[in-house]
Amino acid sequence: MVRLPILLVALSLSLQAAGAQQVDNGVVRVRALGKPGAYTGFAVASGDGEVARVLFSTHGAMTARAAKAAGTSLRFGPLVGTPTPKLGPGSYVKVTLLPGSPYPKVSFHLDLQRFDRAAWEKRMGRVPFHFLACSLPGAEV
Repeated sequence: MVRLPILLVALSLSLQAAGAQQVDNGVVRVRALGKPGAYTGFAVASGDGEVARVLFSTHGAMTARAAKAAGTSLRFGPLVGTPTPKLGPGSYVKVTLLPGSPYPKVSFHLDLQRFDRAAWEKRMGRVPFHFLACSLPGAEV
């Protein structure tokens, strides 16, 4: 029965890859949202619950091709606009968890090369483009 060991190895590799898209500093955790090739943002959790969700843009208009963890940082890039804006290959968002801090540090670089207003309005309607849209579950408005 060779199938079972192969299936277990594939499952193990899959779980390891999923774990690589999360960072933790012992106070909060940050995990990538979306799927490989199309990450849409990140979630911040503390204890048993999510405390914030940050999307690269509203309406799924911007995604990251990759999410890579290194130490307590999670870097997303390159960023891609669908259908617009057109961003350079060096565009990224990086989330860093400082030791003992409950507040993630977010840094980014956007190499905005072009924005096609007609393409945006055709797909999204007459709505503004939002970058790093943050929602707080349970927050009162």
